[in-house]
Amino acid sequence: MRSILFDKQGRLRGGWKLLRIGMVTTGFVFILAFMFKLSTGEGKVPSWVIPMSIIFAVLFCMRWFDGIKLKEIGVTWHRLPHLLYGALLGTASAILLGLYLVLTGELSSDFWTNPDSLWKKLALCICVGIGEELLFRGYLLRLLQQSYNTIWAVVISSLLFVLIHAVNPQYDLKAYLFAGLAALLLIYMLFRTGSLWLSIGFHISWNYVQELFQYPYTGGLIGNVIIILLNFLVVWFWTKGRASNGNVLRLPSH
Repeated sequence: MRSILFDKQGRLRGGWKLLRIGMVTTGFVFILAFMFKLSTGEGKVPSWVIPMSIIFAVLFCMRWFDGIKLKEIGVTWHRLPHLLYGALLGTASAILLGLYLVLTGELSSDFWTNPDSLWKKLALCICVGIGEELLFRGYLLRLLQQSYNTIWAVVISSLLFVLIHAVNPQYDLKAYLFAGLAALLLIYMLFRTGSLWLSIGFHISWNYVQELFQYPYTGGLIGNVIIILLNFLVVWFWTKGRASNGNVLRLPSH
């Protein structure tokens, strides 16, 4: 029984750790939903509950179960400017995608009719960007590397990132393909810079621009692929002269 739960080093196996973070996240969802309903009396749970639950669950598991520090997953104060760099890169990329969608006739927008929602969308995108990056590119990637080599850790964490989007009924095969490519890009940002802030900034701004202009989830496949590949090149050129100075994050292999 012990061999099913623990590896030879006495560590809980990766699959059980995934189950654990899922259970802890679910627990925080119920807690936050209950607190929201108790304080407001409203029955409908707001969208921010799940990403905030992910953030709390990751920080809780890192602190109490795994002893992982934030700096070990690329979150350090001296690299905080990467958040701005990522936001600028994500905004520029999303705008380029928008231009592509306009040219193909796939984009329509009416967000200016409800300006009050701009800040609400921004707050939600911040929660989602931080939560998903902490979970998939930070915590889970680090845990998976304790049980598998780096390649498998990247593949599994990317697949999990794709699968979480199954809750969106608008997703089709093209949307899942793009989510997988985006996951690889965000991991590449982490590995090349050693900073999770870059992918957080990119994730937040990319989602925000998409929300503002209501990009279709199932459109723009060619444009998405081209922009993702361009971002790989941008990150590579940006970090090319810095990699030799130790800025590349090298997580320990199994």
